[in-house]
Amino acid sequence: MSEPLLEARGLVEHYGTVEALRGASFTAYPGEVVSLGCSRLT
Repeated sequence: MSEPLLEARGLVEHYGTVEALRGASFTAYPGEVVSLGCSRLT
């Protein structure tokens, strides 16, 4: 397997006082498509 092109660890998202995301992580390798949606319209 090749080296990661992108790596994210411990992502956190708040909307005002609401914690919508805590500790999300992902790794993307060359040739992969990664999508993350965080809305009611996703």
